[in-house]
Amino acid sequence: MAEYVGQSLPKQMNSWNTLKSAYRFLKSPRIMPEQIGSGHRALTLSRCQSHPVVLCVQDDTEIHGVRMTARKGGKSDEILHSTLAVLPDGDLLGILDQRWFKRVKRKKGETRLERSRRWRETDVWSDAVVGVDSLSERMAGGSQGAFESACRMIQVADRASDNLGGNPFDSCTHAFP
Repeated sequence: MAEYVGQSLPKQMNSWNTLKSAYRFLKSPRIMPEQIGSGHRALTLSRCQSHPVVLCVQDDTEIHGVRMTARKGGKSDEILHSTLAVLPDGDLLGILDQRWFKRVKRKKGETRLERSRRWRETDVWSDAVVGVDSLSERMAGGSQGAFESACRMIQVADRASDNLGGNPFDSCTHAFP
């Protein structure tokens, strides 16, 4: 699959059996997108160690008409929020964090207090910062600082992250992790 990234699954697989296996794997309700990308995210984080500065660039991509999991069924509009590890010269190291979400519509009669207590789309920015931090802690074996290097990770987000109360990036003002 890695050799033919832009190709359809039938063109990527060399036999009918491997194609059927790929479809079974991708349709399995036990396999979550986070599991599929976990190896890549760990490799990306380890690549960050050898650089003095890494930009953690966050943004959304709207995906229309996708079927997220077999359990949900049907098609819906989903949003994929990604955090990329990018060097200041523009070279991409990989993906540090990805999360899927749907826009939450305001319920009729919902109060300001109720709205402030539920998850909102603006929360995805700070969730991603926490996701990158927890990835580095997991790689350190749960002990913060064990995975430390001279790398300084700087969070970069667009104006959608400005809607958060306080400073959502307080957890990432320190050096790596």
